Amino acid sequence: MGGDITHTEIRVAEATPLAASGWQETVATFTNDHSWVWPTMETIHYIGMILLFGVALIVTVRMLGMMKSIPFAALHRLLPLGILGFVLNVLSGMVFFLSDPPLYIKNPAFAAKIALTVVTGIGVVYFTLFDRPWEVGAEQNAPLSVKIFAASTMGLLLGVMYFGRMLPFINH
Repeated sequence: MGGDITHTEIRVAEATPLAASGWQETVATFTNDHSWVWPTMETIHYIGMILLFGVALIVTVRMLGMMKSIPFAALHRLLPLGILGFVLNVLSGMVFFLSDPPLYIKNPAFAAKIALTVVTGIGVVYFTLFDRPWEVGAEQNAPLSVKIFAASTMGLLLGVMYFGRMLPFINH
């Protein structure tokens, strides 16, 4: 009849999935206590997105047959900028996530964004590890398989950006 429940075996857990990690609370407290952190992380996230999308767009456009005067080897030099953009997005995205994990875990737009990010990674790995896309010289067309990978990777990346933008609007 009243009082607090003290039996741990029947207590309702109120902890977030990351509460046991210790540093999640530190990141959340720092982010939420300093008004400059969130806008700074958004700026870094957008800069990363610009780098990643810009490189992906240039590579995709060339793979699909435009800008034929540019050899694929020259575009290969842009990949580190795209990778830098991805790293900036992951790091700033983790700050967002760690600031309020339940907000993201319960959001279907977040699940879609992460799923599309993982699938997009397959295309990125293809262009990073295999030489076939980069062996085509100036004024040559890429093979059909390379064109398909390029177009699908760009479409998936657009999906990642769409669901990232929809995070505040799509709720459980």
